[in-house]
Amino acid sequence: MDATLRDHALLGLRAVIGGSMAAHGAQKLFGAFGGDGPQDTGKAFEEHMHLEPGEAMARLAGGTELGAGVATALGIGGPLAPTAMAATMTVAALTAHRGKPYFGQKGGPEMPLLYVANGAFFALAGFGRDSIDSRVGLRIPRSVSALHAALAAAATALIVSRAWRAQDNANAASDGAPETEQSPAQLQARGA
Repeated sequence: MDATLRDHALLGLRAVIGGSMAAHGAQKLFGAFGGDGPQDTGKAFEEHMHLEPGEAMARLAGGTELGAGVATALGIGGPLAPTAMAATMTVAALTAHRGKPYFGQKGGPEMPLLYVANGAFFALAGFGRDSIDSRVGLRIPRSVSALHAALAAAATALIVSRAWRAQDNANAASDGAPETEQSPAQLQARGA
């Protein structure tokens, strides 16, 4: 493939992936594009994903998504932004979509995994010549990139393990809870 065509293709992909990720973050942070904003997103984080404190986690996720998306779209910061995008979407895939079938129609991790794959791609392959990094000659040292990737992986593992533990505890508590008295209509609906 011609190098210029390759760089233009990378720019187009960065614009779509980075722009979409930035908008996804803006939904959480500001309620933009039909999003719920930090308070309602935070409630959902606590109730469905067991990420606590919910509002703080929503702001952290939204800020990471917005920043990583903009930086990826512009092609600035080398592998740091795509790695952050991949880490945030890994948390989403392993918490919000845990135990669901693959495809998004059934609530599965299809979309977060596409962001993870694109983040990993740009972190490894770079942004191409049509990027701010290339225009200004910015190169992130491999040691900084490796440290950032290790920290992102550790933070992801910590957040996911805490969420899974909380989900498992909530499930165990609900399994052991005594059944509440139900009305005849509820019993009939259950087939009892």
